[in-house]
Amino acid sequence: MSSYENYKPTIINYSSFDEVPIEEREKLKEYHLKSLREKRNQLLQETDKYVLIDYPITTEKLAIIKEYRQALRDFTNNNYIMPEKPVFL
Repeated sequence: MSSYENYKPTIINYSSFDEVPIEEREKLKEYHLKSLREKRNQLLQETDKYVLIDYPITTEKLAIIKEYRQALRDFTNNNYIMPEKPVFL
């Protein structure tokens, strides 16, 4: 279990991120990354049905969905930038 599992950020008004204590910065970073991974997992789950063998979808849209899902899986290697959701979803 991570030491960040039960972490909840404290709302304190700092004028800049540099003023936040280093140990708090690490906790905030991990908290934020965990939130991003949870969102990514949710988006993958929402698109699971489109890749089922019997789902009625065009070859072109299936290719776009597969590319999107791969980009979601790779987002941790892409500076945690979420890919844009295809417009037809």
